[in-house]
Amino acid sequence: MLNQKNQGTPLSLRRPRKDSAPTLSSLALAISSSLSAGIAHSADANPATDATLDKLTVEEKVEAEKNPHAEPGAPYKVNTLSSPKYTRPISETPKTVTVIPKEAIEDSGNTDLADVLRAQPGITIGTGEGGNAFGDRYIIRGFEARNDVFVDGLRDPGVTTRETFAVEQIEISKGPSSSFAGRGTTGGAINNVTKKPSDFDFTRAQISVGTDNKQRYTIDNNFVLNRDIAIRTNLLYADRDVPDRGWASEERKGAAVAVDWWATDKLKFVADYYYLRGEDVPDGGVPWDSVEGEPVSGSKFYGQKGRDFWDTGSDIATLSAEYHFTDAFKVTNQTRHGKTTNEYVVTIPGLRSGAVPGGTPIGVSTPGVFVAASSQNRNQENTYLGNQTNFQWDTELADMRHTFVFGFEFSKEEAENLPYSDSLRSPNAGDPNNPNNYAWLQGGGTLVPNTDRYAELEVKTRSLWLMDTVTINDDWEVFAGLRHDSFDYRVNSGPTAYTGGTDGEVTNDESFLNGHFGVTYSPWANGNVYLAYSTSSNPTGEQFDAFTNCAYGGLCEDANGEFPSPEKNTNIEIGTKWELMDHKLLFTAAVFQVTKEDVISSSGGRGAPVVLTQVGEMRVRGLELGLTGNITPKLSLFAGATFMDTEITESDDPDEIGDPFPNTAETSANVQLRYQATPEWAIGGTVTYTGEISGGTPNGAPTDNTIDANTRLDLMTEYAFSKNLKARVNVLNVTDEEYYDALYRSGAPFTYIGEGRSATLTLDYTF
Repeated sequence: MLNQKNQGTPLSLRRPRKDSAPTLSSLALAISSSLSAGIAHSADANPATDATLDKLTVEEKVEAEKNPHAEPGAPYKVNTLSSPKYTRPISETPKTVTVIPKEAIEDSGNTDLADVLRAQPGITIGTGEGGNAFGDRYIIRGFEARNDVFVDGLRDPGVTTRETFAVEQIEISKGPSSSFAGRGTTGGAINNVTKKPSDFDFTRAQISVGTDNKQRYTIDNNFVLNRDIAIRTNLLYADRDVPDRGWASEERKGAAVAVDWWATDKLKFVADYYYLRGEDVPDGGVPWDSVEGEPVSGSKFYGQKGRDFWDTGSDIATLSAEYHFTDAFKVTNQTRHGKTTNEYVVTIPGLRSGAVPGGTPIGVSTPGVFVAASSQNRNQENTYLGNQTNFQWDTELADMRHTFVFGFEFSKEEAENLPYSDSLRSPNAGDPNNPNNYAWLQGGGTLVPNTDRYAELEVKTRSLWLMDTVTINDDWEVFAGLRHDSFDYRVNSGPTAYTGGTDGEVTNDESFLNGHFGVTYSPWANGNVYLAYSTSSNPTGEQFDAFTNCAYGGLCEDANGEFPSPEKNTNIEIGTKWELMDHKLLFTAAVFQVTKEDVISSSGGRGAPVVLTQVGEMRVRGLELGLTGNITPKLSLFAGATFMDTEITESDDPDEIGDPFPNTAETSANVQLRYQATPEWAIGGTVTYTGEISGGTPNGAPTDNTIDANTRLDLMTEYAFSKNLKARVNVLNVTDEEYYDALYRSGAPFTYIGEGRSATLTLDYTF
């Protein structure tokens, strides 16, 4: 059965490592065989002689909680992806893929998914606004990816808060990826791989305390019930104040349970449940002075104590089955039901001209300008029901090795938002503790639903795909894949929908075919070059949190009830990948071009006829570099850089042509180091550079407001008191740099301010 358990790991079908050394397991087998042969020989030579030998046991020393996808001895380097759709190691996959292992996440000191991804080259963070929800909002290579987040290969419903306490690794695929992931995925997709049971008993406890009243407790426990069943649990409690941001705070409660059961030598089941609750006092940022081109009062917190809140939740249950018909043919099936919630009232500061009741003048360049706080609120619930099946078949056809992956998926996603009434606002009374605010009432009162703004939607998706990786010879390998998606959309909005009527119902359905092609040339033992071409589609309404707000990716419908066709995305990529330092270090480089055609533009509304056009085109060209693994046995590295040229190449507004993308840093880089100075002591740190970012809406032109480039330094040191106990200190934003990482685009823009300096001590005990 142990051999069956190892069948799911993608291995190179092209050639074995030419410089590989024998493992301890192979040495044990060789020794055992030699001893057996020797005993047999002795018995044949002299049957009357009794030979008694001491029992010889050879065990391979491994870390109990080690990432099964990582390179032994180089924890920052990941070799394989978790999805059965990726049948080759990362170093042989003709596509840019960045994988962040849990070891790099822990050393970084970041715990929320948004904080981990914020540091990655080519990814920026967007703001929550009136048209889309506050929560994890990612922009990859200039394109929205907030609904392109997956957990173990299935979509994670809704815009919410995500944590890393139960994450084994984070896989970021770059460029259009519809053949692998379905709709959207213009700039890429994010897949969180959760921790699964292993073959070793262990318990790992971590206790963290730090500045800003930080406390964090996690327990990771793996229990092997017998040779067929193992159980893994992860528990989390965390609470802290946000550094230098007044009343802003974060609280996290989480649990994850996974059960791994080999029912037979060929049949395996995995059942897991994920639970997370976030209870925050949110930070809506600081106002932006468009005249001066800079933020106003960066150190001031504008939230409303006793009123603002942000509560999020996730409940996700998954059942997976894997059956091996033969060593070359297997099937995997996943069924998931998940629910996420996103509920908040958040104060958003902006600048207003003229007299503002309750407001006081501030020192901006324009006389008569005041800070006037507006508000955003949401009460949204997303549910997801999905089933995905993948067949994988390795075979020989026409004297060539083929690895086929074919499958199908059905999913139903639902969302509803019942926001709160604006009657909670008090335009004639400011907060006595924060007199610049155009404030919400403080404390007391009841959150009253506003049924006039109720919205609900349901989307059903049906998908089919076929992929084949063909090993032509030792030097050439070709990958090709096709995927067909049917996307049925229904939305109700307004009081009619809330009372169960259908007068406000709008329906739309789309079907689209996408593909991916790649060819890899590798006459060298350790490297290759590749060419890849891929496509994806953005159907109208795919950004569920926007509902019918077209400007933010919601459902678009013109005055005649006509819907636009899906936006089309193409990617061309030429790259190279090299295994260095005895396969302990992976170097990757790729030049790419992503083009979005038939870009949807909407005008009118609010009493005027809605006019839709699809003449827009957006293009990004760039270079991405990556280097992960061990430079020396003591020095580990996780580094990357992205250089992009973004441009609106066609538009129904001639003034927009030639503009760069909004919400995108065209230059970004990250270098994370860990140096094991002695067997007990390690030091390390991370330098993150983010270039200029302009405000603006998705698929639109940037505003004149631009966030300056910034560089952040984080440091880490770790000391092992024993093989079981170690302590780590993380200092984030060591220089206490005041920086900003997202900018809202409106006439009263605001910006998110990065966190100030903080320090954390973590005690880590494994037993």
